[in-house]
Amino acid sequence: MSIDQLDVQLITLISEHTGISVVECARRLGVARATAQGRLDRLRRSGVIASEAPTIDPEALGFPLRTFCTLQIRQSIGHHRVADGLARIPEIVDLHTITGDYDMIATIVSRSTRDMQRVLDLVSNTEGVARVSTRLALESHLENRTLPLVRTCAPGHVGSAGPPGAPGAGAVPGAAAQNPRPRTAPGSGSRPAAKQTASSASTGTARIPVRGKRPC
Repeated sequence: MSIDQLDVQLITLISEHTGISVVECARRLGVARATAQGRLDRLRRSGVIASEAPTIDPEALGFPLRTFCTLQIRQSIGHHRVADGLARIPEIVDLHTITGDYDMIATIVSRSTRDMQRVLDLVSNTEGVARVSTRLALESHLENRTLPLVRTCAPGHVGSAGPPGAPGAGAVPGAAAQNPRPRTAPGSGSRPAAKQTASSASTGTARIPVRGKRPC
């Protein structure tokens, strides 16, 4: 599905302001309520907005440890049967089939190292699991990060692919982004970065002198 700048701004609003009403979204975006509601309905039908469920923080519930477990399984059992068995363990919050030396990767949360060992024993004893390798997460830097990706999908996005700190990087597309102000205000007295010839001044392009030669 293709999206435009209005879709991006709408997704950004409802992502950063939980529980914001459609009326408030329309007011902030300067569109009619029916327009905002129609865009939301379309984004939901297409699956771009996949859920209205709240984001739960396991640490706030008393599960501060996060461990990534790579699993080798018995191929005769199969991934789906193993996944069904692992789904019975509530501390597993993510599970994926992967490529490489291992077959699956799971994210588990636990209350302590002792509790983590208990959960790992449950994983190891699941039918079809042949081997488990674990890595404990020390710090999380990015989680469920999708807004920058959304911004790159709209035509004319500004700075979303640039490095941190680059002009326009991470900016929410909008009228200001589409019509950026010049860095130097007219009449500020700042000298131009490069001299322009009379012919280049009308087109806005500067000619760079070649070493050993005078500018044309």
